[in-house]
Amino acid sequence: PEHGKPPAEKRAEDKELEQRRQELAKRDAGLHILLPGDDADRLRREEHDAHIDEHDKSYDSEDERAFRQAVYNANMRHIGAINRQNKGYTLDDNHMGDWTVDEMMRVRGYNGASNETLCQTDSVERIKMEQQADEKPVPRVVDYVNGPEKLVGKPGDQGSCGSCWTFGTTGAIEGAYAKKTGKFVKMSEQNILDCSWKEPFGNNGCGGGADMRGYEWVINNNNGLLADNETYPYINQDGFCKFDHKRGLVNPSIKAVEGLKMVGCGVVTERYLDDKSVSDEESVAAFVYKLAKHGPLGISINAEPKDFYFYKSGVYNSEECVGTVDKLDHAVLAVGYNLDHNPPYMVLKNSWSTNWGEGGFARVALNENVCGFATTPTYVILE
Repeated sequence: PEHGKPPAEKRAEDKELEQRRQELAKRDAGLHILLPGDDADRLRREEHDAHIDEHDKSYDSEDERAFRQAVYNANMRHIGAINRQNKGYTLDDNHMGDWTVDEMMRVRGYNGASNETLCQTDSVERIKMEQQADEKPVPRVVDYVNGPEKLVGKPGDQGSCGSCWTFGTTGAIEGAYAKKTGKFVKMSEQNILDCSWKEPFGNNGCGGGADMRGYEWVINNNNGLLADNETYPYINQDGFCKFDHKRGLVNPSIKAVEGLKMVGCGVVTERYLDDKSVSDEESVAAFVYKLAKHGPLGISINAEPKDFYFYKSGVYNSEECVGTVDKLDHAVLAVGYNLDHNPPYMVLKNSWSTNWGEGGFARVALNENVCGFATTPTYVILE
């Protein structure tokens, strides 16, 4: 039990904290501007106290606490301002409520796709030909989390390490493996984080990387193999490589995922090359087709807008979240879509813990390549 408390007591405490947070949110309701200064300050302090309790935080000094209070106040004002606009999605406090912009930036670790990749490029024309030859239209709804094909595990927590790209990489491999074998196995982000460094792969551990280069390491250096998460768990920091066949690093305590052999990868459309002849409409159509036919896709998005950090529910559709290649800075996993909903949306799985979004997931408007989800989708090919 967490902190040595009995489960029943811990659940009761969690429920009480959540009720307290909700009561404060109702009292706040974005109306601090109507309160006298002292009352508004007191209410913010109470909200911040609830935030500290809920996320088990502590500060080194009163100065640090005062600084975090000021940051928290600014972030909550932003949340209130957005929620009052009724955009179709809501924001809320989460574990990043007292983070600065610089601290938020550290968890965006995607540092760009390479034009020279071993992944095959599925051009728009090629995908259109595949669709024409396909006897069945794409389903209206795809759900790899709770649907008939369960190909996705629960959202992870990358912590303060810029390792999002490893979660996108393993997620795509896990999905392909589950689709092929009928069983889900959690694979090791730490294996990729520790071993696919620098030349020739160009990844930089917690300093950032890209899914395509992670795939390249799995194929070229590790014979298409990857360790399981149980024997090579995630530790929220760079570590020494322990499982790399080409370099002769094979720790006997680490187990490769049984039956896994990755032999290739693909990129959906030439959009990742910043080919401006490919429209948003074509990119989104290709994305939907590949997601339906292949399974979960590794995707890179623009996660810079503060809205995205505090997304809580609804269909995200921020006009600030442009999806051009130069804006992509965070790697996630596409795990479904719904064409019947108004508006249509895709579902992404993040690696910012289950405190973020809808239990670690988000619904994003499908119509205009919001945040760039259809700019560089990738998938893996297994033997």
